[in-house]
Amino acid sequence: MKRAEIWAGLTIALFSIYTAWKSLELPISWVKGRGPGGGTFPFYLSLIMLFCAIMIMFRAVRGKIPAAWVGQPYFDRIELKSVLLHTGSLIVAVGSIYIIGTYGAIMGLLVFHMRVMGRGRHSWFMTITLAIVIPVVVFLFFEILMQQVMPKGLTEPLFDPIFGLFNAH
Repeated sequence: MKRAEIWAGLTIALFSIYTAWKSLELPISWVKGRGPGGGTFPFYLSLIMLFCAIMIMFRAVRGKIPAAWVGQPYFDRIELKSVLLHTGSLIVAVGSIYIIGTYGAIMGLLVFHMRVMGRGRHSWFMTITLAIVIPVVVFLFFEILMQQVMPKGLTEPLFDPIFGLFNAH
């Protein structure tokens, strides 16, 4: 388990460094009249991911792995099924962006994770509320505040009245 934690941390760290390096090909500062440069979010998120990877490796080297994990396989069948379901749902969500847009994909992903992966622990009221509120917040943050256009797929015409409200002033 200790080796697996170190290898996982090292893999994440290398990917983080690569992502930070590649994001420097785009501006990471504020672009006047457009908002943050295209490399801003990938760069800073990769730095956060690198910090987390270092903490994973540091914890493993110091032996701060729970005693119950010692001698246990890194994945058992239940965890592998969970990882495959999470990965599959992300692939479906990304693949559906072209059709239902970013916000529809976020809604679908939230409903799937809260109801299916959450094994019904969340009420339908909470699931629907979050599936509406989170995409709205993401829309306001990226499209209105940061002025970054997100793919909307076939739902693009539905956003025209919303943009009319914000561009009227």
